[in-house]
Amino acid sequence: MSDPSLFDPANYRSVQKALCEAHTLPARCYTDPNFFEREQERIFDRCWHFVGREDELSAVGQYLTYESLQGSVIVIRTDSGELKAFRNACRHRGTRLLSGAGSVKRIVCPYHSWVYETDGRLSRASGMDEVTDFDLKECRLAEVPIASWGGFVFIRYTRDGLSLANTLGDLPEVFRDYASPDFRCVRRREFVVRSNWKFLIENALEAYHTGTVHRASLGRQQSEVLNTQGHWLGLRVFVEGKSSVSVLSDKAGVFPVHPDLQGDQRTSTYFTNVMPCT
Repeated sequence: MSDPSLFDPANYRSVQKALCEAHTLPARCYTDPNFFEREQERIFDRCWHFVGREDELSAVGQYLTYESLQGSVIVIRTDSGELKAFRNACRHRGTRLLSGAGSVKRIVCPYHSWVYETDGRLSRASGMDEVTDFDLKECRLAEVPIASWGGFVFIRYTRDGLSLANTLGDLPEVFRDYASPDFRCVRRREFVVRSNWKFLIENALEAYHTGTVHRASLGRQQSEVLNTQGHWLGLRVFVEGKSSVSVLSDKAGVFPVHPDLQGDQRTSTYFTNVMPCT
């Protein structure tokens, strides 16, 4: 049984104070399964999840799949050129339809070969012709909301909640020069981190640790926290040189200065988190 005090606002007043006066979250917020379940319901079910880049889905039929505790989702470029997102489950018996990323002409269920078009329409269901009241039109893939900004694609699991524009707040204005259609995703790296999600995000909100943890690569960094509007956070790290900072050992994450950048952006690397940083 959950401890009623776990969700008592009075226990979190010190967390919401000004930075130099505030305390961290109580330890049980990182370990209690009831707290984690409430986070899924109140946060992750309703928020926008970043899933990839539009340039990764430039051709008709190109797709990627996104996995979270809220379920698997297919994001695909339709025959009409739109991006759509669907629950990754056949409407017949719930079989997983696609994995990873790739390109398809149609989505074919590996269980009973039901066939869906790229816009989610069920176009063929073998053996269902004589089933009373069965209608192909009523068996579309379950669609989920999708939106994008600057080539970055987001999905949401529920219809209710803030729009992507309200979530991003002033981020599009702050990073307008980073929304170039010329940008491409050139590399993905995935890491399995055995930790509560908040630990990972909190680590990315400061450069306090770099002089110790990244002594051989980044070293101590001069940085400042951005004053943001909306549901995002940003850390600006000042760069000495002609490229961005990176902690990857092969330096593959280092980029030259983009010619469209002006002022502070030409001498900064930004670590940006759109909450809750999915």
